[in-house]
Amino acid sequence: MTVPQRRLAGLWPWLLMAALQVVLGQPGLESERPFQRAVIKVALLNQESTGKSITLQGVFVRGSAGRAEGKLMQYHPLSLCNTSEDERQEGDFITIVKLEHRVPRCLPLVDKARMALDKGAQAVIFDVSDDANAAFELRETDFLRGPVVLVEAENAEELMGLVNKNEEAKVTIELLVELPTTL
Repeated sequence: MTVPQRRLAGLWPWLLMAALQVVLGQPGLESERPFQRAVIKVALLNQESTGKSITLQGVFVRGSAGRAEGKLMQYHPLSLCNTSEDERQEGDFITIVKLEHRVPRCLPLVDKARMALDKGAQAVIFDVSDDANAAFELRETDFLRGPVVLVEAENAEELMGLVNKNEEAKVTIELLVELPTTL
């Protein structure tokens, strides 16, 4: 056996495993796992809009996919720097945080997500429209105890518009189930 053949002979278990992972669709050698998409259902609670619902989409931060439900409430990014326990909110709520690249960072975003969840949020929605680096910063997260969703563009504008108008809204976050298309 020549040297190149011996090298190839030593690699065949790895090549076989990689081929099986690709065929079976299991993560393995690739470093990036696809992000799971989220459905955000918003039901307005005021009397004039009763029954009106809005459906938006976002992307779950890795390790945080799941279902959550609660009233929509905004946190300012700097309010997630305060570790005081007296700011814990009562009732089920989902918080939205508008991220801006100009706002100084007191903590990494994953810690801000954990802090919002520790303060009682059922889920955290980050509006990343003005902070392109936020998605990259949260990419390496492996586990959060509640759903954390990134939204941008029209989806973020719709949610922030509700907050800015002081609309009371109930939000439900669920995993988007995409059915395979057949040819």
